[in-house]
Amino acid sequence: MTTAVERHLATGLRALLGLVLLFMVAVNVVNAGGRYLGLGLPPGLDELLVFAMIWLVMAGAVLALLEREHLAIDLLPEALGPAARTALLLLSHLVVLAVSLVVVRQSWLFIGRIDKLGQVSMGLGVPMTWPHAAVLAGFAGMALVAIWLLCRDVTSLSRSRA
Repeated sequence: MTTAVERHLATGLRALLGLVLLFMVAVNVVNAGGRYLGLGLPPGLDELLVFAMIWLVMAGAVLALLEREHLAIDLLPEALGPAARTALLLLSHLVVLAVSLVVVRQSWLFIGRIDKLGQVSMGLGVPMTWPHAAVLAGFAGMALVAIWLLCRDVTSLSRSRA
C-alpha cells in the first residue's frame, strides 16, 4: 500500500537518479574518448564520476527503503499474520531509524572535521565536504523515510485493531 506522496517522491527520485546516471555515462564517454584521441581534458573527470556514484548510491538507498525494495528475507514475515507482520515491520523501521541517526551524527562530525582542515579533492579542487555529505544526506533521507513508514504502519496497525 503506497500513498500518493510516496509515489510522487519515488517518481522524482527515479527521475533524478536517471539524470545523474545519464550524466555519468556522458562524462565517461567524453573522458574515454578524450584519452583515446589524446585530447587534453580537464583533470578530475574520474573524480567527478566517483563523487556522482556516491551520491547516486545514497539516493538509491533512500528510494529502495521508500519502496521497500531493500534486501530482506521474507521467510518470517510471510509466515506471520497481518498484525504480527506489521509489528515486525515497525521493529525493522525502528532499527533503520536508529542506525540512520547514528550514521547521520557521525557523518556530521566527520564533515565538520574535514571542513576545518579545508581538505579539497586532488583533481577538481572541490571541498571534500561535498562528496562526504552524500552519506549524511542519504542516511538523513533514510531516517525521514523510516519515520514516515513508522507513522504509516502504526496507523495501519491501529486501524486493523479497531
